[in-house]
Amino acid sequence: MRVLVLMPSPLMETGYGIQGGYAAQILQARGHEVAIAAITGLVGEPLDCHGITVYPSLRQRDPTFGMRMCGYYAAQHKADVMLSLSGAYLLDPRLVRALPCSMAQWTPIDACALSESDAA
Repeated sequence: MRVLVLMPSPLMETGYGIQGGYAAQILQARGHEVAIAAITGLVGEPLDCHGITVYPSLRQRDPTFGMRMCGYYAAQHKADVMLSLSGAYLLDPRLVRALPCSMAQWTPIDACALSESDAA
């Protein structure tokens, strides 16, 4: 399967950047063709990161969080699916509907207590 991951650049030392980078490498190791569309952390030219193409965002602090370019990158990569590692509030429904592939949302819970023991 050809997978495009919409996430912060794996070069960024953020939770999503690191977690998404690991996930992309695991998907690649399992035989999938993976590329990353960076929502932040990379501008200019695409680069190769551990054999995975990382496409840049339009500009640093892109107000569309990469959504404006992800349809183009999905077509370039011939993606079967785009996996978005971000808060769902970042996604523009009009641009999601225009994607040339299916989309899945991966939203880790990282800001709320998950059980009573988290409050301790």
